[in-house]
Amino acid sequence: MDLKKLGYFVTLVEEGNFSRAAKALYITQPALSWNVKELEEMMGTQLVKRSTTGIEITEAGNALYTGAKTLLMDADNLMRSVRYAGQLQKRRIRFGLTILSSIEYMSIFQKFTEFYPDYRLDYTQRGSKEIQQLVANGQLDIGMVSTPIYFPILNESKVILDDYYYDVAVVLPKGHRLCQATSLSLEQLKNERFSMMTDAFAMGNEIEKRCINLGYYPDIVFVNENWEVIVEHVATYKSVTFLPFAIQDVLQRDDIVWIPLEDAEVARFNVVLITSLDLKDYDNRIFYNSFQQTLLSTESTSK
Repeated sequence: MDLKKLGYFVTLVEEGNFSRAAKALYITQPALSWNVKELEEMMGTQLVKRSTTGIEITEAGNALYTGAKTLLMDADNLMRSVRYAGQLQKRRIRFGLTILSSIEYMSIFQKFTEFYPDYRLDYTQRGSKEIQQLVANGQLDIGMVSTPIYFPILNESKVILDDYYYDVAVVLPKGHRLCQATSLSLEQLKNERFSMMTDAFAMGNEIEKRCINLGYYPDIVFVNENWEVIVEHVATYKSVTFLPFAIQDVLQRDDIVWIPLEDAEVARFNVVLITSLDLKDYDNRIFYNSFQQTLLSTESTSK
């Protein structure tokens, strides 16, 4: 059923003659006459009787007019509903980040969703290395992770975020022989027992590798993915760990001491943006660029 032809016919009935109907429809009278003729052929019956004084609608024409009015109204309502639903539907972005990033930068993510309400960010919290793997496999759309990049495919989309980083602290139990130091190197800690984040986290990987490069294998006695559990081990069993300084404000414990790590390679981890989105696609590129701009235009609270 051609809705356009039905609309022409309804207008013809309501205007009462071809001349006025053609003018109302902004088409020529011959074009209107041709469309009505096509409709009659489609229906297999005469719909309009033409005369020098006007038109007379046949019984079949009246039946079509009544049904067409309802059909056109339903079609219009359907179109409005679809458009409205399209406006309500938000594009879902699968976003991976570490727990620290979710705490440190939540206000920035909130700012982005306020500026760009058509996007919905669905968060997955994991260690930096695990997030990289999920992005590389296409299981996440975007990730905010710390360096280094473990999967070469991610270097193509990597965006270094200036002023986004975290500094590393050596966390000691209160009363430890080194807790009065102003900074500590990994060489000074070679005889300590380490509690470490799992290898899903960049820090867990890189500090262990750095110790080996410095000539010793660290004595790792406890491994966990939860920093609160690791800190409890430090306080209770007198081990040593490494955590971002920013976590100090979150934990607020008085039975541990936070001292800056002094090292040329692993004392600071930079934060980068990675994506599995096809950036040749215009919509993907617009999203990724907009998200970058939101981050880069906001002062980071990294420590």
